[in-house]
Amino acid sequence: MGALNATLMAQGDWDFAVELWSNLGIQDVLTLPDFLQGEDISKLSWRKTVALLQEVRRSGGLDSSPLLNMLRTRSKEEKLRKSGVDLGVVTFGVSKFRPLKIFLDEMEPGSLPDYLYASASFPLFKMAKIEDKRFTDGGVWDNLPWSMLTERGYRDLVIIDISAYGMVRRPDPENRRILYIKNSLPLPHLMDFSRKSLDYSRKLGRLDSMRILGDVGGLEYYIDPSKDSKNRLGRIEDNGRVIISQDLPDNLKKIRSGGLAVFEAAAKAYGIPRAEYYSVDTLFREIREKDRKLVQGIRNGREEGGLNPGTIRDILFDIAKQKMGDHERLSENPPILWLMGGKILLPKQSGYIKSMLKVLYPELETALQFRQLFDFPELNAES
Repeated sequence: MGALNATLMAQGDWDFAVELWSNLGIQDVLTLPDFLQGEDISKLSWRKTVALLQEVRRSGGLDSSPLLNMLRTRSKEEKLRKSGVDLGVVTFGVSKFRPLKIFLDEMEPGSLPDYLYASASFPLFKMAKIEDKRFTDGGVWDNLPWSMLTERGYRDLVIIDISAYGMVRRPDPENRRILYIKNSLPLPHLMDFSRKSLDYSRKLGRLDSMRILGDVGGLEYYIDPSKDSKNRLGRIEDNGRVIISQDLPDNLKKIRSGGLAVFEAAAKAYGIPRAEYYSVDTLFREIREKDRKLVQGIRNGREEGGLNPGTIRDILFDIAKQKMGDHERLSENPPILWLMGGKILLPKQSGYIKSMLKVLYPELETALQFRQLFDFPELNAES
């Protein structure tokens, strides 16, 4: 779908691009076989996955004619040719078993939709045919075809890497100015067309772009870099010298601001969502409120038979038994919940619990120290 995006950008068709990626459904890309109608193909059972693969083998691929029809309807080849914009695609020729890199000015008139379709023909789809030659998704050869531009003499490049399946050749920066944007968090399954996933992907793309352009700070979180935020961080550093002197996880030592590093460590331990734009005040309040709810939940669980010493023992025993290779049960809740739960419900074993959890979550020590800042009135006051 990268070629479709490129075409819409080259045409200046911004409004349709926003509409498309806000409302795209599987029906706009594929006609599913009857046994998959109404199914979310990004979450198929093992039985239906096998059935899908058998159907692909029997029929030669899934029917992606809706995608081809959209490309024919939305691409404006004549307008693009007159504009002089260099639009290129990469696809892989199965007939000759070699890649094909081709620009619009090298294509036969009227063939742009076919080449766009060939570029986007995911291996599970029916192969595209151009002049009786078969083509599949260019990603099997190069999912980041920046070299097409440099071969035409371009030196200022904006490269967007979404960590897609296929081959990726990282750009060579020599004698070039490159703005390289890559998703910092995993994107949803490529066949997940739910509104929630589409919105998440667009939001993450915007945030990662803002980071590269210097409009957000932080390493793993997206933090407002304004003067007000820096002043708030300064107040946290002034009130938390002991905390900031604690050992931080290695990935957070890269941040020069100790206050920001503490924030990132605490936010991660409390399970605060990363794909959001936070001011320092907002993030502080999020952590403080999450802490309040966790403590209340632990106490209520003890009283109501929910979270209890037996639950914590069972989970930690499972982790120890599997040598910490699988801690899925832990990941269902913020890691600091288990640390705080152990401290409240199993005080005599809290040291052992803390040592075990720190192996999996090195930011826990900092988060635990961060809780002391909740007692500083000047930090809790609304700014």
